[in-house]
Amino acid sequence: MAADIAAQISNGEEAIVGVMIESNINEGRQDIPTLDKGGAAALKKGVSITDACINWESTVDVLTNLAAAVRTRRAGREGGVKRKAEDAL
Repeated sequence: MAADIAAQISNGEEAIVGVMIESNINEGRQDIPTLDKGGAAALKKGVSITDACINWESTVDVLTNLAAAVRTRRAGREGGVKRKAEDAL
């Protein structure tokens, strides 16, 4: 998914101005264990208890690729001027 977004940005898509990345130290998500299973003390460190997340290493890769895509999009602008979507067709 992030690679698809980066490709669109690299190809000059101006409608994409931001992304939301669910990220944590470790990937995934977890439920809070019941008291008989240790409760909050049994939670894995660095794993979300709300939304599923990608891990830190993946986050770095995604942000690096998105930043490169933005640089490519900027370099493709004529004189640094924003292109209209119609002009890209």
